[in-house]
Amino acid sequence: MRGEVYTIEGKTFFTFGGGYSIDQPLRKENVSWWPQEMPSKQEYENGLRHLDSVDHVDYIITHTAPDETVYFLSTIKKYHIKGDIYQEFPLTTYLNDIQKKTTYTHWYFGIFM
Repeated sequence: MRGEVYTIEGKTFFTFGGGYSIDQPLRKENVSWWPQEMPSKQEYENGLRHLDSVDHVDYIITHTAPDETVYFLSTIKKYHIKGDIYQEFPLTTYLNDIQKKTTYTHWYFGIFM
């Protein structure tokens, strides 16, 4: 669930999935990609509301990274970020704001390998 805070075995987790499919033009809507891959306004608000209710989270788990991190990784040859990353700016900018206002121990994101 996007924008939720969970407590599991005494550790807190903020989760916010979603991301832009860079190969979207090669896919078929509602078959191999869905508009809901990008968060809605309500999901963004839900995340902020839940983070405002806690002082600290141990872990943040997202699909993509904050925009400053995406930019940094795009400068490293290993990652070769392709596609229209600008389509993801509403999400990565939101995550950048989360990064600046939230105290956390570790952040894990999964798209860059």
